[in-house]
Amino acid sequence: MEGAKIALTTVVGLSSGIFGLAMMPDIVREDVEVQWEVEEPKTFRAINVLNNKVDPAFGKMIAQEVEFWAHEYNLDPLFVVALMNRESSFKPQAVSNKDCVGLMQINPRMHQDKIQKLELRYVELFHVAPNIQLGCWIISDYIKSTGSYEKALQRYVGPKHKTFARDVLVSYGMLKLLKE
Repeated sequence: MEGAKIALTTVVGLSSGIFGLAMMPDIVREDVEVQWEVEEPKTFRAINVLNNKVDPAFGKMIAQEVEFWAHEYNLDPLFVVALMNRESSFKPQAVSNKDCVGLMQINPRMHQDKIQKLELRYVELFHVAPNIQLGCWIISDYIKSTGSYEKALQRYVGPKHKTFARDVLVSYGMLKLLKE
């Protein structure tokens, strides 16, 4: 093609929890000035605001999974990010003193039924996609059953954590303000 250049565009893809990069050629006309500016997803920016030490590639992977599963369970991704930050500070290998695991701090004993329905093994609870899926399913069920984000959060974490719900909701409110 005369008068055209090939530009390589990096495409970040996520499918079934698998993170991959691919180089795709784009045809760019020389006589047209094209500026390729990729806006970072709001969910990724929210993760970065709450914890700027998260590796950018890992943060984008988390953000994509949060956006997918939040949509599936009718949740605001920013709410899920605020919950995840309070639970694990975005550390997928986190284990609490109550044996809650992963980014969303899933309690395997309390949610055995959901774990079995998803056919997950214990080690898979530390994987980004299934952990976020399970956390979104749990908090979504709690919101439906209690009719309240605050009560759902209290149920999610248990009665001993008095400031947990407030902490998550304050972070969520802050993220919503930054989004605008």
